Amino acid sequence: MKAKKWLSIITLGCSFISAILAILIGKSSNCIWYDFSMAVFGSALLGFIMSITEYSVTRRTAMEIFWQEAEKALKKLRKIKYFNTDIPLEKILDCFAEEQHNKFVKELGSAADSLSVKAEYTKKDDLISWFEKNVPMSFSEDDDIDAILNSYYESSMASYRRNVQKVIDSCLAAADIDLGSLDNAYGNLDFFVNGNIRNSLVYTQIYSKIREYRNLALAEKYHFQLLNEGKGNFAVCAEKALHICDKIFEVKESSNDIYNSKIVYQTAFDDIDDALEEFRCKIYHKGQEEPVKHIPVCGVQKNIFGDAEDS
Repeated sequence: MKAKKWLSIITLGCSFISAILAILIGKSSNCIWYDFSMAVFGSALLGFIMSITEYSVTRRTAMEIFWQEAEKALKKLRKIKYFNTDIPLEKILDCFAEEQHNKFVKELGSAADSLSVKAEYTKKDDLISWFEKNVPMSFSEDDDIDAILNSYYESSMASYRRNVQKVIDSCLAAADIDLGSLDNAYGNLDFFVNGNIRNSLVYTQIYSKIREYRNLALAEKYHFQLLNEGKGNFAVCAEKALHICDKIFEVKESSNDIYNSKIVYQTAFDDIDDALEEFRCKIYHKGQEEPVKHIPVCGVQKNIFGDAEDS
């Protein structure tokens, strides 16, 4: 695209210069330089017409390639998962950290006493108290309430751990996204006119955003890989992965007399999708964009009696 652009500029410049020289010399001068200027003008003008035609075709092809590569990269980024829970997130992360600490104490064995390091359960007790107050449970007189709550805590934490691990794995996959083809496609964009398309739309709203969200995961790839190799800290990786989710997902909550609703959108990626639709319209010179439907990744509808419906 760059070659066609500069060929068009050069042939157009030669056309103007030769035409001006021919006018200044004048036909009546009967000078060879007049004939030379007219010959250059005719050749350059023909070359400009041919190059600008080729530029138009190359321009569309280059824009289509960039659009396709951006769509591919965005599709891969959208595979980052969301950790959906109604439990206060900080309580879960605190319990992950406490469990990691207790695991370390257990590995120290008898050396833990000499180092004055001991297992702690304050965060666990805090979350169990939250469960007791906020999760509907029915107990009979013969039930061992502490045992039931402890069992509920263990099963809940196991579920949280599995789901957070899925988020970590999805972030690790995002870190491995190869953007080489997208880089090449962006570098090949060089417009004869409307340079703001490349700067304000393509770079600001599409290219740099895709790289930004890929790089969020790439920055934490080392920690995620260590965890999958059995050498990492799950609590640390969980916090890092959920921090990435905070940058990508948006939670919208609403309520009425019957239901409290929570809907989660990949707003960061939806914004890129909107920009890609605007860019697609410029490829084909369409006057009006087709609205992009933003589909939520998950939602929860909970009635006032505490029953929840996931979707």
